[in-house]
Amino acid sequence: MLSVRRLLSHLIFLLVLVNICKGEEEVDKEAETETDPLPGVLSSKQFDEELKSGYHIVEFFSPYCPHCTHFAPTWEDFYHKHHELYAEKNNLHIHQVNCVSNGDLCDKEGVMAYPTIRFYSSGGKLLGSMDDYQRTLEGLETFVNDQLSLWVVGETDGKPDDFSSDSIPETILLNKKKLVQILVGEGADKPYLVSFWPSTDKELPQDKFQGDHKGVQFFQEYPGSYMFRNIWNGVSKQLANEIEDGKLSLAYFNCGSNPKVCSTLGIEDWPRNAEEAIPQIMMMLPPSAGGNRVVYNRPTRPSIQDLLLWTSRLLEIYRFEDLSESKIQKIGGIVKRLRRESDIKDYSKVTFVLLEDPATKVPEDDMILRKLLQPIMDFRGNVYLFKSTDSTGFLRLLKTQSRIMEDDYLNKDSDKNTKDLISFDPAMFAARTLSALPMMLCFRSNTLDGVAMKSFSSRDIRDTGKVLKFIYKNAYPMVWPLLRKNLDVVFPEYDESYYSKNEKVLVSLIDPKKPKELQKISYGMSYIYHKFTYIQNREQFNKLDNERKKKYAKIKDLQDGSHHHDIMKIMSTTVQETFENMHNELRIAYVDIENLNALRYRLGWKNIVPSKYKSGDFLLVSRFSNGYWDESSEGKQFNIEDVDNVIYGIKYASEHGFSGKRLYTPILKIAIFVPLTIIVICFIWKWTRRFLLARSLRKNRMKGLGILGVDPSLGSTELDKLE
Repeated sequence: MLSVRRLLSHLIFLLVLVNICKGEEEVDKEAETETDPLPGVLSSKQFDEELKSGYHIVEFFSPYCPHCTHFAPTWEDFYHKHHELYAEKNNLHIHQVNCVSNGDLCDKEGVMAYPTIRFYSSGGKLLGSMDDYQRTLEGLETFVNDQLSLWVVGETDGKPDDFSSDSIPETILLNKKKLVQILVGEGADKPYLVSFWPSTDKELPQDKFQGDHKGVQFFQEYPGSYMFRNIWNGVSKQLANEIEDGKLSLAYFNCGSNPKVCSTLGIEDWPRNAEEAIPQIMMMLPPSAGGNRVVYNRPTRPSIQDLLLWTSRLLEIYRFEDLSESKIQKIGGIVKRLRRESDIKDYSKVTFVLLEDPATKVPEDDMILRKLLQPIMDFRGNVYLFKSTDSTGFLRLLKTQSRIMEDDYLNKDSDKNTKDLISFDPAMFAARTLSALPMMLCFRSNTLDGVAMKSFSSRDIRDTGKVLKFIYKNAYPMVWPLLRKNLDVVFPEYDESYYSKNEKVLVSLIDPKKPKELQKISYGMSYIYHKFTYIQNREQFNKLDNERKKKYAKIKDLQDGSHHHDIMKIMSTTVQETFENMHNELRIAYVDIENLNALRYRLGWKNIVPSKYKSGDFLLVSRFSNGYWDESSEGKQFNIEDVDNVIYGIKYASEHGFSGKRLYTPILKIAIFVPLTIIVICFIWKWTRRFLLARSLRKNRMKGLGILGVDPSLGSTELDKLE
């Protein structure tokens, strides 16, 4: 018994000792952490003092903001991982500002949402804002690295400076004569990327354009142009290989010295606000490529990535060489097969191909390409336009995609040996794609839904309006990321020439911090897109087939005893094409669930409650009207765990007029409803008060009366008045 007690006492002692050691380890860890704490938040005075020199990344936050609380561990990881290296190599420092205790500072800086992360240079000059980046550690690192590559390239005396002019290709100053020569094609054997500035030759000479901005008065007066100069230099650096290989030249032109030339080119006076005076950009193509000039049309100041993507895309397509199916397939990310397992794809590219017959093609067929170049380049995404005479290869590609989609990709294991099994239908494929050459095709990267524009003569393909309608209808990727800069693309202004009122956007809510779930959602979005596309095509084909059967039945009925001209009249009746006029189009987009609240404010979706949803949920939103759906007609939530419920929920909402819920309450409705409610309440209160008063008077009159309860001194009519 004693030995057992001793053994127990020893065990207890060991447990106590282990706990003490564990406690000391935790203390040591806490002490380790405390040796490198986050710096204190900046006050208004400290903000101005700290930002006098160097570069700074600043987070503006509120301690009561749930997104800020959620983001705090990411910010701490970012600080502990990078602050010493950034300070040592780039003179970049990391700060925070509490907008509750320093509201005046946040108001002065124009902070409208939390958390807001910005990049500043010396003197507190705002250089960039992390609006279009994911709020993750990788997103923070990408944002800072982009800003460093834009603003901090070289070092002078150990201090960060602007772009070193030795590190980037030279941008040539064009005079009036040289610009006119390029425009008319004299001696121009390559494209010129030209930026047009509001300055004069004296204000912005060649030796000042890419050098130190501090000695250039124009940059002091036009900070918007100064910021663009650094963006331009960043693009120049990225295009160094193309410039060195003689594929491109960079130039700039001072409109202040040549206003008439710029006016002729459609470049009018710049805004009076110096911040908004952003240079304009054109690509001048050589005579061998038709001599077109293509304008960079964007509503806001471009980023390095925006301008680089636009330039690279234009250099890829402007020559309109005859390319093979395999070459275009590689550029456009076009696939013949998709695996059903979960994997993340690049859905960003859309490729249009003018397919010609080498035996019958004529130069007039190519004229449409030059007319389409500007509209194609106006799209903000990866939209490409090529031509090819590889008709055999592309028609085989279309058929292979349809066969694989219908025979394999859409048939899940659960569908095998059931009535839901889908198989390739040659008749439906022919109805969708049958066309004469030349014809226009559209392919989206990593999808199996190649689309053909119906063309029955060369006149159809030379009709710019008809071809543009086909392009505008199809120039969207399978999946969009929902970002502030592309909201007006995903939800554009309604134009009945190109859109249908019934179009919808399926918004997938994702959490980038859950990679396994993200892969599942990516596959789910692809499956929903392909299945809904197939369902639409099948219904349209059935409709077309029924119309044809009715037509043939009428002809058969008239064959006995009818006049020949009656039969010919019915035979000449055209069965309306259905595939090019589908009105229940579906677009798919995804958004970080943390950004849903900010998104609802930007789009005015005031009736959506973000806390109701989680990662993996879907919202079906009307693209042009005030409605949304988050569950099926049976009340089942749209979620990645049941994609078939999502598909048939979309189908039901599109075809059966299932109205769903309102995204917002219309102001007119509020303006009518509120006054009416007040009037009704006042009316009810008035008559209730009157009734109670009459009742009180009656009771008082009846006190002390006889058995009959009638005062002989009162007549019946007078009693009635009291009531």
